Amino acid sequence: MTAIVSSHPATEHEGLNRVSNGLGFITNHIHNSRLVYAGVLAAIVVLANAWIEPSGLGAWLALWAIVFAVAALLTPSSKNHPGVIEQWLQSQRNARANEQMWQLAMSDHRVMADLLAAHNSHR
Repeated sequence: MTAIVSSHPATEHEGLNRVSNGLGFITNHIHNSRLVYAGVLAAIVVLANAWIEPSGLGAWLALWAIVFAVAALLTPSSKNHPGVIEQWLQSQRNARANEQMWQLAMSDHRVMADLLAAHNSHR
């Protein structure tokens, strides 16, 4: 009988890493899809229609004001000028990346030295 003994037990679950990387990939590609923007906008229109129960001109005007406001927030104006939601999501991604870099710097003195050198050279 053969037994394999590892002196370095795994600190992370490989299957969980694959699932999380896959979800991140899907999220990044879905996030940039115009079809997703259209689907979210359509869902909001349906919810607004059910909520307002349009029966008069004022209700229809309110419904379309909501539709155009959501469209303005969701859709980017161009590749160089992202929408409000995209800007917020980018700031969240940047904050997450900064936190990960800081955690790495706290555990590795070489990374911390590089960060301090970059900070001092920037002054």
